Amino acid sequence: IEVISNLKLRYSWGIAGNSDIPSYSSQTKLANDLSYQALDDIVYSQYVPLRIGNTELTWERTTSHNIGIDMGLFRNRLSYTIDYYNSKTTDLLFKVPLPLVNVYPEIWDNVASTKNQGIEVALNGIIMNRKDFNWSVDLNLSHNRGEVVELTEGAEEFPRTDDEGDDKIWAVGEPVDAFWIFDNDGIYQIEDLQTELQYVSQQNATGDSIEKGRIPMLANAYEPGDIKLVDQNGDGDFNNDDKIIIDASPTVIFGLGSSLNLKTNAGTFGLRVYAMGRLGQTIDYEFYDRIANSRGKENGAQVDAWTPQNTGSKFPRNSENGNSMSIIHLKSLRFVDGSFVKIKDITV
Repeated sequence: IEVISNLKLRYSWGIAGNSDIPSYSSQTKLANDLSYQALDDIVYSQYVPLRIGNTELTWERTTSHNIGIDMGLFRNRLSYTIDYYNSKTTDLLFKVPLPLVNVYPEIWDNVASTKNQGIEVALNGIIMNRKDFNWSVDLNLSHNRGEVVELTEGAEEFPRTDDEGDDKIWAVGEPVDAFWIFDNDGIYQIEDLQTELQYVSQQNATGDSIEKGRIPMLANAYEPGDIKLVDQNGDGDFNNDDKIIIDASPTVIFGLGSSLNLKTNAGTFGLRVYAMGRLGQTIDYEFYDRIANSRGKENGAQVDAWTPQNTGSKFPRNSENGNSMSIIHLKSLRFVDGSFVKIKDITV
């Protein structure tokens, strides 16, 4: 076929391990702790466990399949590559926190099985190719989906904290990289408090019981101007049962480049512009936590804080002492849409 300049089908398969853990983690490591002198004037040294080993630790294994196609059209003026990959990881290695009664805080263990699949597309086109001038454009797209397949000992979820201090979770059927957070529904208003007071008054008048889930402000001593957390189960309490799982990975990652080259009597001139972007991702925007701290505003940033006259604000009221749940309230503000497109490089 004259239109097709190049055509190649590819398939690969492999198994890889994970060596990114300390050596001999399956064994308990001893260290010289202290030397002391007994009554017989002899100096003794003692060795204590520095790290608790796990004799049942096994290799983490990732089995990967990749199928791809390379094609060039019109004498390779238009070329593209498409890859689909699918991998499964078993016996995922992770540091598991131990109960507080233990001297040692954590231990390496095989905690989960995950799967990862996605598609990558690369496209290159030569728009103009003349003796003194050429112009080409390249585009790459990728989409990836990771999912927790199984957790150790039949567990359904495994809460954890990442290196950045964010609350995350592995849950069966959910994304591998997922935030585990409280959602918020804006700011409590004076009208919300009035509605709760009216409800309590009506219930008292009729002698009916008061549902805690209908009076979150009164039940938790919240005030107008505080962040309104979403009570997912409607019980009036805010705990882990009210957290939601949000995928932290972008839906699409892309890059777009354009290259122009011009030959003149004075020499060759070129221009390369490259843009990239991530779409559909949630990020932890810690700056919100810093500027919206409700515990004190001396020398702080000026923000759009709630007041009785500014009820449409994004941030809660200024308060010297905050409230008993201010930390989880503030964290609910930090997770925002982190989609972006930017010019990464311009080369002349």
